[in-house]
Amino acid sequence: MEPEPGTQRTAKIPVKIWFFAHVILITLWTLPQPPRDENGMMRQDTGLNKFLYWTDAKVRNSGPQRMYVSSTGLWQYWDMFAPDPLNTDYYVTADIQFLDGSQKNFEYPRIATMNLAQKFVNERFRKFIERAHSDEYLYLWPTTAQWMAGQHFTDPKNPPVAVRLNYHSRRIPPPTPKMPEPWNYEIQPYYDYVVDQSKLFKDKGLTIPEGQF
Repeated sequence: MEPEPGTQRTAKIPVKIWFFAHVILITLWTLPQPPRDENGMMRQDTGLNKFLYWTDAKVRNSGPQRMYVSSTGLWQYWDMFAPDPLNTDYYVTADIQFLDGSQKNFEYPRIATMNLAQKFVNERFRKFIERAHSDEYLYLWPTTAQWMAGQHFTDPKNPPVAVRLNYHSRRIPPPTPKMPEPWNYEIQPYYDYVVDQSKLFKDKGLTIPEGQF
């Protein structure tokens, strides 16, 4: 609806306050982390680094503003950019144990092993496991392990009964004129899970055989 002649359209004071507070908060949130020293600690040796350290500790990692930005999906991180890009390559696997005692290893979908067409439709797997493997999101571990068990549930007489999640990681060295020889991943088991049989069978539309458990 157009304003009447002689009137001026303007936002109300609370809307203006929210708008400017929002712009300031998002600007602070998107500032990069300070560079790290040789021990991996965030540097606070200059005024700029002290300010970047403060925004990381007080804006991104504490207070009601963190809940506001996270719950509205407005968060942003600059992990892949300078001055401190990610320097760890990792992936997740699962050791799946079946009722008869046999085991099978399952590698969570890895973008690095897919062709270009597969990468476009499977990026969500990488983004999920990027968060789901960390201690901050440990509430996702049972769901992740249960899903992995379901991917290998093919025989109602021999269902998966336990899952162990493993974290594979290696540090990426700085670029040099001569790259080092291939180096191996370090493997760290981080979660053991007993499969929920009722959910496993229900998700497949099956009934647990009588006397099997």
